[in-house]
Amino acid sequence: MQIEKTKIEEKKKLEEQELLRTKQEKIHSDIENSTLKHELEIAKTTHEEHCLLLQVQAEETKVELEKKLKELECFLAESMKRVKELESFSESKSQRWKSKEGSYRSFIDYQSRDLKVCLTLLFLSELLLMLSQ
Repeated sequence: MQIEKTKIEEKKKLEEQELLRTKQEKIHSDIENSTLKHELEIAKTTHEEHCLLLQVQAEETKVELEKKLKELECFLAESMKRVKELESFSESKSQRWKSKEGSYRSFIDYQSRDLKVCLTLLFLSELLLMLSQ
């Protein structure tokens, strides 16, 4: 009976040790769980803050790009207007030069005809003079 009592006490002692070990493991597991949950919350908060920062930066970049686009569209419109003005000016200048060219050609043609007439008259007068001598 003493042996049985000793066995029972040993068994009880082993069960208590096992229970203590299990409680310690649970405490350790609970602490680790709590630590992991805390780290997860920190990571989640950090991630959310980073996402918000990226959204703000994206919005700022979008605003800047839209502003730059409007500036470039205005510059393009002004450039196209200037091109049309230069084309119009160039066409006008070309027309003036063509008009001047026509006037000069006409003048030269009249002068050339007058010169021919004068030369013909001079030749005829010289010829008459020679014939009259």
